[in-house]
Amino acid sequence: MTGRFVIEDVSPSVACGRYPAKAVVGERVPVAAKAYREGHEAFGDRYLTWRAAHTKEIDAGQGAAEPGNDLAEGAQLLAAAGCLPDEQRRRVRAAGAALVDTARPFAGRIGPALELAELLWRYPLRTGVTSSDAYPIRVDRPRALFSAWYEFFPRSESTGSGEVATLAEGRAGPVRHGAFATARERLADVAAMGFDVLYPPPMHPIGRVNRKGCNNPLVAGPEDAGPAHHRRPETAATTTPGAAHPTPLTYTPED
Repeated sequence: MTGRFVIEDVSPSVACGRYPAKAVVGERVPVAAKAYREGHEAFGDRYLTWRAAHTKEIDAGQGAAEPGNDLAEGAQLLAAAGCLPDEQRRRVRAAGAALVDTARPFAGRIGPALELAELLWRYPLRTGVTSSDAYPIRVDRPRALFSAWYEFFPRSESTGSGEVATLAEGRAGPVRHGAFATARERLADVAAMGFDVLYPPPMHPIGRVNRKGCNNPLVAGPEDAGPAHHRRPETAATTTPGAAHPTPLTYTPED
């Protein structure tokens, strides 16, 4: 909403509001802005300005000869008082009605309106309302603020079956690599170490041609598992480009 006030340097904001600022549930988010009024006038309270003028006139002895338009202006101001508790709203409306009731004496017309200073200081008139652009804030769960991440290679979690070769033995042998099912058995151990976020590496199908072997050689045998973050085509975790969620994981029977 455009008004007589300028609102600048709103914070928190990212790239002038093009991207949301971030917070977590329960976090205090200080909000600040620079706001100023156009022209030479400072911030003003229209009701208090009206009240001060009439208080001076009454102190100067002005009474029944007062201009009726000034009282009508006061009634219009009170009609703009909106954000009030129900009981106080009725009080303000009654004061506004008294200002335009010519059957009342002058003191009875203006008195109720002059007694609203404390109330309308707590609930000021909504005049000159100006709104800035919207600045979104993304609110995440508290764990998004800080967590301990564990990088997890499922294939490294061997089943323990088969003959495992060791460097000390100086010989090669068949190795049974870990799978998703065997990796799942390690989750409790990871949690016991204090980690609360599991970070698996990207899992790509290794394909059937032009693929690398174990530890990244350019030539691979038919039984080579490939680099640590690769999976065989039939066990790959795949995602659909542009999809909101990854497609389901598929497993070989031994997984």
